[in-house]
Amino acid sequence: MTVNHLPNDSTLQGGKYKIVRFISSGGFGCTYEGCHVLLKKRVAIKEFFVKDFCNRDESTLAVTIGITSRTALVKKLKNKFIEEAQSVCALKHSHIVNVYDVFEENGTAYYVMDYVNGLSLNDIVKKDGAMGEEKTMRYILQVADALKYVHSRNCLHLDVKPGNIMIDEDDNAVLIDFGASKQYDEEAGENTSTLMGKTPGFAPLEQMGNDVVKFYPSTDIYALGATLYKLLTGNTPPSATLLASGEELAPISSSVSENVRNAVYKAMQSNKSKRPQSIDEFLQILNTPAEDDHTIFDEEEEVKSEAETQVTNDNGKTTQPSTTLLSKYMIPAIIGIVVLVGIGGFIGYNSSRQETVSHIVEQMEHVTGQTFKDVNGKSFSYTGEVVNGKPNGKGTGIYSYGTYTGDYKDGLRQGNGKFESKDGSNTYVGTFANDKYNNGTLKMSDGFYFKGTFQNGQPYNGKWYDKNGKFDSAVVNGQ
Repeated sequence: MTVNHLPNDSTLQGGKYKIVRFISSGGFGCTYEGCHVLLKKRVAIKEFFVKDFCNRDESTLAVTIGITSRTALVKKLKNKFIEEAQSVCALKHSHIVNVYDVFEENGTAYYVMDYVNGLSLNDIVKKDGAMGEEKTMRYILQVADALKYVHSRNCLHLDVKPGNIMIDEDDNAVLIDFGASKQYDEEAGENTSTLMGKTPGFAPLEQMGNDVVKFYPSTDIYALGATLYKLLTGNTPPSATLLASGEELAPISSSVSENVRNAVYKAMQSNKSKRPQSIDEFLQILNTPAEDDHTIFDEEEEVKSEAETQVTNDNGKTTQPSTTLLSKYMIPAIIGIVVLVGIGGFIGYNSSRQETVSHIVEQMEHVTGQTFKDVNGKSFSYTGEVVNGKPNGKGTGIYSYGTYTGDYKDGLRQGNGKFESKDGSNTYVGTFANDKYNNGTLKMSDGFYFKGTFQNGQPYNGKWYDKNGKFDSAVVNGQ
């Protein structure tokens, strides 16, 4: 029989440590409250245990690899887990948990750290709702200082989120769980790596696509901005994949200082090069009043003003004359109209409504460069088929966050299509449902790609592959 975690009262290191209780488990390991027996000191113990690949014997507590084909991978990850723990042991900062012991036992590895007696920011928000700005900024500035120190040592945390920030008995923030962290060599780039954290809402696009091979503090800064958003609103932000495909953040209350709101939006830019590139730069935005701009994506190329790009024809319809667009889309549109007329004739004589062909044709037109509103109320430029005043059928929409070509229904992306993000970070080909990714392939800028189904626009069931088409990891029920 196998068990997923150590039972209470079991001991480690010849009785040096005693397990008091199991706290939680994730994809990479288990966390326990423990006791240093001789010192009578409460500790937290992190155990390496990849739940998808590892088993534990109930009688011996020994951890074994249940899938033979994953033996080499699990051993490599365990060695990296130990290396990371050794590196974190060297981190000494008042707002970073103190790690002071690392060892191997039971066929796996452990590290021991101070036990923070308190609640995580996630627990606090869940219990009390959104925080006030003053209290939020106290914690965020403490975490920012901790990250500045981590980054000064060429290290990234890679899993900054409210659940990994504890509030101790003195009301101070303590950054925990460096299990996903990475260190970087200035010449060779990444030199250590564990399984990478991919918490939806807090992990940026490059992290979702395993494209964190160079030292970019902006990756942690995205997560810090998302954490700030969560504390101020009480809501987890949409995943980076959803934001890149057109989802928008719910606005932060106008009662929050303009510079704080601006810092969130700047930190959560999809393109990592457009975020603050250091903690100091992030803090400068926080401290500098700026024009409120609550868009996540760069809008330099968004639909231009009507005075610049649009004309009004005799029947009052707004169009954008373009020889290139006309030549590119008019022929497919004419074909589409012929097809729809044929379908319309069939409907006209067989539906309960008894619509006539002429009525359907009357309601359908082809437009070029006309402005519509997306599901979030944001303007986009559309060229294609329109029925009853909304994009229906085949068309191309140019959004502030990217370009879509494919099927539309009632103004939404629905059916088969292709979306390319404006910043070049990702491309999706497949089906859409209610304006979101549904079933297809999402390819990142580094060549990594996910193939499978999506729920609420983010990977749900499927597999990640590297740029050479080699299997990287599986996603089951969003995990």
